[in-house]
Amino acid sequence: MIDDITRKAKNIAGHLAGYSGCPNCDDSWYWKKSGSIDYCDGRGVMICEECLALPRLDSPRIVNALRGYGWERHTVAQVVEALLKRELPEAPTKK
Repeated sequence: MIDDITRKAKNIAGHLAGYSGCPNCDDSWYWKKSGSIDYCDGRGVMICEECLALPRLDSPRIVNALRGYGWERHTVAQVVEALLKRELPEAPTKK
């Protein structure tokens, strides 16, 4: 983990350079490694690797970020569904 001052400096540099950020933590893609959560047939929303390691993501924050990026309502709904599936434990299978 990096300290807050370094994180803020890196994010400012990234945003000034035109990079957007992780919709969960808003850290800039200028310095963060990305992963993704698939929401529809090979399409995914980029989430940084640090956030993907968390057991839960901030779904309302992600929804607001995606809406701010101009994502269509039905696509955001697909992302929400994918987030919920990710957070729900898998049902046990019958043997």
